[in-house]
Amino acid sequence: MLTGILDSACWACGVCAEITRMKRGVVFVGLTGGIGAGKSAVAKRLAELGAMVIDADQLAREVVAVGTPGLTAVATQFGSAMLRADGSLDRHRLGERVFADKQERERLNAIVHPLVRERTRELLSQAPVGSVVVHDVPLLLENEMAADYHLVCAVLASEQHRMQRLRTRNMSTKQVKARMSHQVSDDHRRAIADVVIDNDSSLEQTWTQVDELWQHRLLPFRENLTAGKAARLPRSLQPYDSQWPQRYARNVIRLKAALSPWLIRTEHVGATSVPGSLAHDVIDTRVWVRDDGEVSESLAERGWFPIGMAWRVPRFATADPGSPAQLFVHSAGAYGIRRED
Repeated sequence: MLTGILDSACWACGVCAEITRMKRGVVFVGLTGGIGAGKSAVAKRLAELGAMVIDADQLAREVVAVGTPGLTAVATQFGSAMLRADGSLDRHRLGERVFADKQERERLNAIVHPLVRERTRELLSQAPVGSVVVHDVPLLLENEMAADYHLVCAVLASEQHRMQRLRTRNMSTKQVKARMSHQVSDDHRRAIADVVIDNDSSLEQTWTQVDELWQHRLLPFRENLTAGKAARLPRSLQPYDSQWPQRYARNVIRLKAALSPWLIRTEHVGATSVPGSLAHDVIDTRVWVRDDGEVSESLAERGWFPIGMAWRVPRFATADPGSPAQLFVHSAGAYGIRRED
């Protein structure tokens, strides 16, 4: 598995964000999970439901297949000993050479990353309006790519189940442990991911979770993005949810990416920011920007659409029906914030 040893600057970093700016009405989902967690089963089910799945592992294999410029470059850089008798890449031998050597990995990354990035860009650009694109990326969180997607979905499984699955891949326990040590923890995945799929049970139970995600979140999200409208905000009150702060933090990751040229600061406001309070299940965020001239366009690219004014302040809401949120955008100078020259 070549991508298991490609861990420097991500091979597709920024590509989804770039395509998102070009393609309206397409939901971009980042799919990730630890080695052996079962991402492939989830990706397969999403493809059966109608998603366009782009597998980073598969692309990393394609760009160094027999006869490709990528394989020629790898053989030139690392020697013909990295090739099997049939001329294909000996991934196991290459992995042993570069896994424990940062400089060697960087040499490999310099060859493979640009090739995979360009192929990813090509495939993403072909996604028609009204589609759901799932980008299966093993090291999505390790490379801090969450902001590139409308949603991040993490597939989780216990270490015991992961080890059982990996026994069929001819990997030793030592090799598996080494790969796991280079990946983020499941606690980190839960904190960053918008959706968590529990893959510790039967395949049928996993698919039930995927089907629910597709029907109740991804399809309505796609409909809203295509129409350029926000999701409906809930009106009923509910007890305090301990997940609200994490939802706010996930929103901020994307807002910082969307508003980086102008953003001064963000603040979690409203009842969901007060522990123990009754509140509507809506994450309210207040942002201050230096110049709001292009804010609307940038927010729309990330799935935030205007829903009017509140106290003479522009108000936006997300198109994501699974995590209701609204945004109040203040220009610099409001509330005592001085505009920077």
